[in-house]
Amino acid sequence: MLLLFFFLLLPNLSPAERCHPNDRNALLKFKNSFSNSNLLPSWTPQFDCCYIFKCNESTNRVIELTLTYSDLSGKIPDAVGDLTYLQTLRLHHMPFIVGEIPPAIGKLKHLLSLDISWTNISGEIPPFLSNLPNLMFLDLSFNKLTGQIPPSLSKFPKIIGIDLSRNQLTGPIPETFGHFPDTVTSPAILLSHNKLSGDIPASLANTNFFRVDLSRNNFTGDASMFFGRNKTGDTIVLSRNNFEFNFSRVSFMVSLVTLDISHNRIYGNIPLQITDDFMLQQLNVSYNILCGEIPTGWKLRPTLAPTNDFTSSSSTTTTTTTLLSDHFAERIGAPFSSSFSFFLQRQGMKDCDQVRRRRRRVSRNSGKHYAKPAAVGFYIQGIDMIVA
Repeated sequence: MLLLFFFLLLPNLSPAERCHPNDRNALLKFKNSFSNSNLLPSWTPQFDCCYIFKCNESTNRVIELTLTYSDLSGKIPDAVGDLTYLQTLRLHHMPFIVGEIPPAIGKLKHLLSLDISWTNISGEIPPFLSNLPNLMFLDLSFNKLTGQIPPSLSKFPKIIGIDLSRNQLTGPIPETFGHFPDTVTSPAILLSHNKLSGDIPASLANTNFFRVDLSRNNFTGDASMFFGRNKTGDTIVLSRNNFEFNFSRVSFMVSLVTLDISHNRIYGNIPLQITDDFMLQQLNVSYNILCGEIPTGWKLRPTLAPTNDFTSSSSTTTTTTTLLSDHFAERIGAPFSSSFSFFLQRQGMKDCDQVRRRRRRVSRNSGKHYAKPAAVGFYIQGIDMIVA
């Protein structure tokens, strides 16, 4: 009888009581801000937010808000800033989300991961994002963002990866990206498919990038600062720009897995030292002005987890490769594949001296550097090679 009386004195521990009132109110405001809030029928004044969203086990505060593949229509509600304990905010594949990134997100001081991708948000990347002291992942890819990359994005003290790819960003890479805080060791920067331009700041040589993708922009000049024997990155993708530097003088990190410098104006020969990179899986140097002999004596080793999707539509000319997965965490740390591909289509001439003489005669902008020999495919030590 005494035990029964004790339990009667306890508060009602029904699942509905797990949701903190402040979080429930914030989520209901969030829902009601959309013109088609009926798409969230389970969000009622009585709903248990800790049943739908991840909550802290001890405080019952909502720490993760994830909405994906939803047709909710409208701007990102300011009410999201009232979920003050959020660690993860992910709004992914929501094509009817429009407007700018609201300042309310700057209130989320516990945020570790911010993913607003595959939406129709527009405007500039707000500098206030750099005030999020714990942010580790920033993914704003596949949107309609414009303007320049804020220099303040280099201030994150814990950042691991920044993905701004597939937007309409312009201007150069900020010089500050060579001066991340000392607490940042090997960040990833994914900036592909924008309208970025200019030379790469020399200061970026100071940063040991884990993964770099600058493909399909309008960058010029030297990008050799991303290379180095003492660096520890696994991916460098520089394809489809206007880079021009001497590849012969580049040294490679032993951790290199993917290297794509295709469709540039890079000259010189392929350094023999690259054959020591036993983890290498994809090497694409096509459509440049490379010359000299193809290195031999590759020391490649088989890898354990074939996860990337390598699909060849032709054994000699075309390959479609999934370098990075949709989810950002996978994109900056994808496991290795058991395949290796090596592409060298449409290079310059075999004689490097002849190439150097021709480079002095041909304007940088003429676009007439390249010969068009037929590609020849062969197989050496597990390497699919396409050699012009």
